[in-house]
Amino acid sequence: MIRDLIKSMLRITDTGPSMVDCVKYPVKYTDGYAGNSLLEKNILFCIKSDRSFGNEIEAASQTDSFNYKVLKIKDIEEIESISEENSVLGTYDKIINILEFDAKDYVLINHSDFNNNDMLYMVYRLLQVEATYMINNSGDGIATALIGNRNSTGILDETICNFLKGLGLPLAKHRIICNSLFATDEVPLADIVSTLIFLISKYGYELNGEMLKLGN
Repeated sequence: MIRDLIKSMLRITDTGPSMVDCVKYPVKYTDGYAGNSLLEKNILFCIKSDRSFGNEIEAASQTDSFNYKVLKIKDIEEIESISEENSVLGTYDKIINILEFDAKDYVLINHSDFNNNDMLYMVYRLLQVEATYMINNSGDGIATALIGNRNSTGILDETICNFLKGLGLPLAKHRIICNSLFATDEVPLADIVSTLIFLISKYGYELNGEMLKLGN
């Protein structure tokens, strides 16, 4: 009771359980961004973008030695399929999202009808499905990149960024890391993928809940 009173007086917020990856991974002498912590891990890449990230993901998988599958998502219906994504790899240990929305996704109201495919609802539902998948299948990480472009609006992008950052604490209680980044569209695709690999690796435990920014 006294401890609770002191914490209340000092306005100390409970930051949840420790999120340190204490596993001693084998030493790796080649370049990489995960410190060998993704060795033989299964990663699902969910991509909402007209651009292809295939070459960059394949290169990252060779460098950091993980297994992966790419799932292109266009609308809410395809997001729902994530909950059933168990391929020949087995269940997924981690999920990486790459989101680059087009003009129609930024429309919140479409001809006086609710647009349930707008970006805010899509991101909300996407992370809801993924968090449930991670909890149910003992996964341990979600990393999301939001790529700004000429369709971007500051308010909507900032809303999504705050939403992504806010998931760190509640998911930490399940030992699930949740990190993100915001990148402008001139940032090389390889840099976006490499940063996501870093955020989903053992280093992501130290950063849990953070959002990095790439580009001007």
